[in-house]
This record gives sequence, structure tokens and C-alpha cells, in this order.
Amino acid sequence: MFITDRGAAAPPAAARPPAPAPSHPHLAALIVQARLHGSIAMAVAYPCDAASIEAAHAAAAADLIRPLLVGPRRRIEEAAAQAGVSIAGVVIHDTDDDPRTAAARAVALCRDGEASALMKGSLHSDDLLAAAVGRDGGLRSSRRASHVFVMDVPSVERPLLITDCVVNIAPDLAAKRDIAQNAIALAHALGIPTPRIAILSAVETVNPAIPATIDAAALCKMAERGQIRGLPAPRASSRPSPAGPTCCWCPTSRQATWSTSSSSTWRVPSAPGWCSACGCPSC
Repeated sequence: MFITDRGAAAPPAAARPPAPAPSHPHLAALIVQARLHGSIAMAVAYPCDAASIEAAHAAAAADLIRPLLVGPRRRIEEAAAQAGVSIAGVVIHDTDDDPRTAAARAVALCRDGEASALMKGSLHSDDLLAAAVGRDGGLRSSRRASHVFVMDVPSVERPLLITDCVVNIAPDLAAKRDIAQNAIALAHALGIPTPRIAILSAVETVNPAIPATIDAAALCKMAERGQIRGLPAPRASSRPSPAGPTCCWCPTSRQATWSTSSSSTWRVPSAPGWCSACGCPSC
């Protein structure tokens, strides 16, 4: 039994109304946007469990994909029966019962133009990535491959992209640059014209004892010099400059204000406690 702050017993769980289903407006908008482009052929690698079949079926029912199931036919049909999903009419590319063989075949379908995208089935991520980024796979580009989570967080007015949480374990500076550029390209594809990037580290200042903070500072400078493209105006400057976009960042209020030139009016947040060294005319 639970007691409320007023001392009255809370109703049992069975008597309480069910919680409303969470709303995901950003993801819903992405689905609408994707439908405008029509469904695409999706190579689903080794969909040999009910969850993989259900995911592919749901995406097809939403008119997002035309699934190409790649793996051992018998295992795929058993998984569909377990999920209670009909796969009649769905193309199955039969392979040996080996996840890596199925992954290589799915990658080949993408490389040869028979599929436009690759979807993970019930195989391990390492098996899929080994085929996707291998030198013989034909899908590699000049940039390091990376992963992005697209998050629809309640009460946040925009989608959040988090990278890289899957592929690159300990990236160096060059890999981090590619990771950032990949995320920017994805943001543009999702309809976010000027994404803003926050580089996460243990502390907010450059500390030689924490290499990630040095990389973060270098990434900011690279963005300022155009080595990372597709971002808003540079935010690396800590004081107003004679011309160009400049940023004033106050460590006390942890907020920033912007000016397009030294003569422009600064937009200063109302939070008190701006430091005297931040260079803002209002300090």
C-alpha cells in the first residue's frame, strides 16, 4: 500500500486509470516525411526471430519499406509463424543458417542496387557491421561509419540526435570529426537545416589530463574553419570581434548571447550573475 503526502491510502493499481500512451510528435513527423518519398527496398539481414519479423512487417504496413528477408528460409518462416505474421508475397533470399553469410548477402543487395537500405535482424551487431564496413562490402565511403540515435524526448521541442553510441569505441580526433559530419548529414536528411552540436565530456573546460576535452576544443576550431560543414555560424569566439558572428559565454549563468557585429545589439539572457570577463557590453 502506498501513502500519499496527505496520509490517505492511494488506490490500488488495478483501480487507477492506465497512464496515457507517450506522445512522440517528432518521430511521427519523420514517418509522415518518409512516406512522401515512397517505400524503399530494405534488406533485412537474418530475421530469424519474432521481433525481427514483426519490425519488418510493421514498417511495411506503414508503407515505409518493401522488405527483402535475407537468411535461412526455414528459420524465417518459423519466426513468422511464431510472430503470427503472414509473409506471403515477401521476397526471401535464402542463405545458409549463418548470420555472417546472411549479412554479406544483404550488404551485396545494397551494393548492387537491389536494396536501398540495410536493417538488422536477429544477428549480432558485430556480424552486421563487419559485412557493412568491410573493404569488400562496397558500402564504405571516405568517412568513418558511425551510429546515431534519434530521440523523441517528452517536453523537448525538437528531436535529439546522440552519436556515437554503438560503432566507434575509442575514436580519435579524425574519427570524431567524421562522426560529427555524419550526424550533421543525417540531421539535414531529417529536415533539420542548421543542427547545433554539443560535445560531451567529463568537464566543461579544456583539461590536458582529459584528452576528450582537447579533442572537443579542436572540433570547435575545425567547425569554425569550415572543416566541419553544415552548422550555424561559428560559436568559438569568447569575445566580440570587429565583424562576423560572435558569442559571449558566461560560466556563471551557463548561457550564451550572440551578436552579428560589434555594433549590433546583444541579446542577453535575463539570468543574473554574468561574469565581468565575458566581454558582453551589458556586464
